[in-house]
Amino acid sequence: MSSPRPTPILPKGHGEERPLFVIMAIMAFLASLSLVLVLMGLRQSASWQNDLKSAATVQIIGEDTISDADKAADILRTLSSVRSVDILSEAEGRTLLNPWIGELDLPNDITVPALIRLEIDDTTFDPVEIERRLITAGIEATVDNHRQWSKNLSSTWNRVRLALFSLLAIILCATVAISTFATRSVLQVRRNIILVLGQVGATDSFIGGLFVKRFLGLGFKAAITGIIFALIFVGIFMLWQNMGTDETGLKIKVEFSDILWLIALAFVMGAISALTAGAAARRSIQNNHKSG
Repeated sequence: MSSPRPTPILPKGHGEERPLFVIMAIMAFLASLSLVLVLMGLRQSASWQNDLKSAATVQIIGEDTISDADKAADILRTLSSVRSVDILSEAEGRTLLNPWIGELDLPNDITVPALIRLEIDDTTFDPVEIERRLITAGIEATVDNHRQWSKNLSSTWNRVRLALFSLLAIILCATVAISTFATRSVLQVRRNIILVLGQVGATDSFIGGLFVKRFLGLGFKAAITGIIFALIFVGIFMLWQNMGTDETGLKIKVEFSDILWLIALAFVMGAISALTAGAAARRSIQNNHKSG
C-alpha cells in the first residue's frame, strides 16, 4: 500500500491566483511588444545610418548632363575615397521624382539632372573638395554625402527610442503596482495559512520565503505566456508586412538575440512578482504579530 502523497503548504492552481496570472501575462505581453520594437528599431536605425554614411550622390546640372555625367564618373573613379560609381539612367532619375509629382510624365524639354550614386569611405570622403574638382573640370555639379539625412534620422530615432523606453518603464512600474495589489488580495485569502505556520513555530523568513518562491514561479510562467503571445503577434505582423514589401521596402525580422532579451524580461517579471509577494507577506506577518 503506497503512502499518501504529501500536500504542499501552498497548493498550486487556486482560483485566487488566476487574476494575478492573467494581469502579469497581459503586462508581459505589452512589455514584450515595447522591447521588441526598441530592438528592431535599434537595428534598423543602425542599418540605415550605415547605408547613409557609406553612400553619396552627385547631381549634374549642366545642359549636356549625359556627357558631363560620364566625365564626372571618370574623375570620381580616380579618387581613393570612392569605392564604386554608378550613373543612374534618365528613367531612374525620373522615377525618383514620383513621390513629389506622382506618375505624371514630365515634358521632354524639361531636363532632369543626371545622378551618380557613389559608395564611399566616409572617413576620407570630402564632398567640398570633390565638388570643387568637378567644377574646375567644367562640370556643374553638387555633391551630397547624406550627412544631414543621417543626423536627422539619428535625432528622430533617439526621440522614438526614448519614448519606447519610457513606455517600457511605465509598463514595468504599472506591473509592480498591479502585482502588489493582486498579491495582497491573494495573501488575504491565504491569511489562515500564515497564522497556522506562525502558531507551529515557523519563522517569519521561512513563511516569507514560501510566498516568494510561489509567486516567483507564478510571475515567470505568466511572463512566458505573455511573451509567447507577443511573439505570435509579432510573427503575424512580420508575415503581413514582409509579404507586401518588395526588395526595396522595409522587411522586419526577429533575431535570436531578441529572444534572449525577452527571456531576461521574463525573469524580471518573475522577480517583480516575487519581490512584491515577499514585501506583502512580511507586512501581513507583521500585522498578525501586532494583532496577536
